[in-house]
Amino acid sequence: MIWLICLLHVQDLTWYEHYEEGEKLYQKAAYQEALVHFDAAIQVKPKPQKNVFIRAVQKIEYKPYFYRALCWYRLGQIDRAMENAQLAFQGEVVSLSPNLQFELSPIFQNYSQQIGEVRQQLKMEQELLEARMEISKLLLAGQAEGARARLAELPVSQRGKFADLTQQLESLEAINLRQQNTRTDGLKRVEQFLQANQPALANAALLGVQNLLSENQFNEWNTRIRAAEQNLEHQQTPPAEVDDQLQQEIERGRAQIAELENERLNLRTNLTGLVEENRALQEELQRSQVQTPIQDFPAPSLNLNARVTGLRALDLEGIVFAPAGLDTYQWYLDEERLEPPPALHKNGPLEFRIQDRLKDLAFGAHQIRLEVTDLQGRTSQTAQDFAFLRPVYLKPSFWISLAACLFFMLGLATLLQYRRRMRARLAHFNPYIAGSPILDQKMFFGREDLIRRIQNLVHKNCLMIYGERRMGKTSLLYQLNKALAQADSQQYTFFPAFIDLQGIQEEDLFHHIMAETLSAYPQWRQLALSYTDEAQDYRARQFSRDLKVIIQHLQDQESRHVIVVLLMDEVDVINEFSEKTNQKLRSIFMKDFAEHLSCIMAGIHLKKEWESSGSPWYNFFEEIPMTQLESHSAIELVEKPIRGIFKIERSATQYILQSCGGHPYLIQKLMVSLIARMIQAHKFRIKVEDVKETLSQMKEETDIIQGGHE
Repeated sequence: MIWLICLLHVQDLTWYEHYEEGEKLYQKAAYQEALVHFDAAIQVKPKPQKNVFIRAVQKIEYKPYFYRALCWYRLGQIDRAMENAQLAFQGEVVSLSPNLQFELSPIFQNYSQQIGEVRQQLKMEQELLEARMEISKLLLAGQAEGARARLAELPVSQRGKFADLTQQLESLEAINLRQQNTRTDGLKRVEQFLQANQPALANAALLGVQNLLSENQFNEWNTRIRAAEQNLEHQQTPPAEVDDQLQQEIERGRAQIAELENERLNLRTNLTGLVEENRALQEELQRSQVQTPIQDFPAPSLNLNARVTGLRALDLEGIVFAPAGLDTYQWYLDEERLEPPPALHKNGPLEFRIQDRLKDLAFGAHQIRLEVTDLQGRTSQTAQDFAFLRPVYLKPSFWISLAACLFFMLGLATLLQYRRRMRARLAHFNPYIAGSPILDQKMFFGREDLIRRIQNLVHKNCLMIYGERRMGKTSLLYQLNKALAQADSQQYTFFPAFIDLQGIQEEDLFHHIMAETLSAYPQWRQLALSYTDEAQDYRARQFSRDLKVIIQHLQDQESRHVIVVLLMDEVDVINEFSEKTNQKLRSIFMKDFAEHLSCIMAGIHLKKEWESSGSPWYNFFEEIPMTQLESHSAIELVEKPIRGIFKIERSATQYILQSCGGHPYLIQKLMVSLIARMIQAHKFRIKVEDVKETLSQMKEETDIIQGGHE
């Protein structure tokens, strides 16, 4: 050590170089060597400092006592570690850092445990001395039974320390026993002399044990002796030998008593010595308690976080590091004590978290203060200012401005509605469509669940959509065409193509399907296909080959699984084609590339025609019925397209649904006529009477729709 100190002096390091070297040695667990460098740094710069400059522009946190405390702790020197931890807490670096305080917490915890053990030991010794003093006093008072009972109360492990008092107790008990035996023997002799009509000898024997009897006992026996003397008819003067016998009887008892008194005096002398020795030990123990150097713990350090939440609510959190232990804690709002005390959570042996939530506080500026007291009676506190700003909407000016804005917006809305109605009247506004497929998604209602179901099935099934005429099958295929093209799937890429088979001749079937497909994807014409614009000699074989070329091309371009979906409308026409043509069409969907090909066919009588076991399409499709709109979708179809221009009464809507049911074509047809009539009449509020008048004018068109397509 001396050699190392000399070497350091020779090297002539600066204080911060000593400090940095100490940090490195501490990280290497060379604690003894690190202490030498920290001591050298402290000799030059004793005060810890946050953000101190070294080497012109470099800054460090200078906390030598922090490292000294940890070094001594690692070396097992708890007292020295505690001394340096106190100095570290006095510096600004550690006092402002909860993390550094937490690193020092094992020192305070171990020191507290050590002090607790010392105090417990002193307490045990004090209790031991008090017990010895109590038993000694009982023995001095001759209370053997009390002393024996007090010894029995002691723990078995502690009784060995009372061996001397136990010995004195046994001596006292022996003396008491002998005294009792002497008294008993003396009284027996008195009784024997009385029985022998020798009252004089009985009196002598009684005088021998007089000191062992109570006054009442002595008087009682003395009365008996006097009575015996009076009963003697002839009292003679006793001869000289009788006097000698009387004197011997008296001396006999008194000698035994004197011997007992002498032993009792010796016992008392011994006990007095033990009491004095015990008193001296108590005084020495008290002096040792006063002289034992117990270092003070640092005062509690606090970290307060008050966060405004909601309109007038405040979330409070206080972190308390109390090396001496936490005794009391309390919040104060604007110097007013808050009740009840907040909840307390223990983060560690010496770290505590205090949480609370305040509600319905007044608007304006406030101060919240946390005050804590440790087990040594020292108080620490910290405060934080905050404010609740009154919201704009609680100010009178806000409501005045809001009323003005609402009045302006109402006027603007009225003006805009008037302008929309004027434009609608001038442009003959009518969003409804009757007789043509619905291409605009905004006018397509009530089939969202059906589209989702088809999207979930089409990658592994061919689907057949069947239903009444004018039920919206063609519109559904158009919407499916858009939905599949835009589908966001991680596994599949769909290439849908809409194909209308109405009016197609049997020999042109496969050429027409390929023509419609290439019309949807003209870029595929660049591939090596058999297809030409001429339908001659283009049959199922050429169609199958071209599909295979297209699918192979798509698979080369796409990382996901490719599926070409043929959306075939008016498929009822192929019921008139030969069975051979139907079988050829079906066989295409069963080729080796069929996993990349699917179709969705729509028609009116498909289910009836293809459910027979003789049909080539028997048991080939997943069947999906096309039914009427549900009530809420039918209401949307009536009200949503004209919202903002026309106001339709709910009773009028209900009458339309009652008249048309959920049939989309009938609703569209009625609404086309109704809106045209309302524009012509310059009316923008639709009532039940308007619906009834419109229905009366188009009664012929409200029958079941037959023929035509959507």
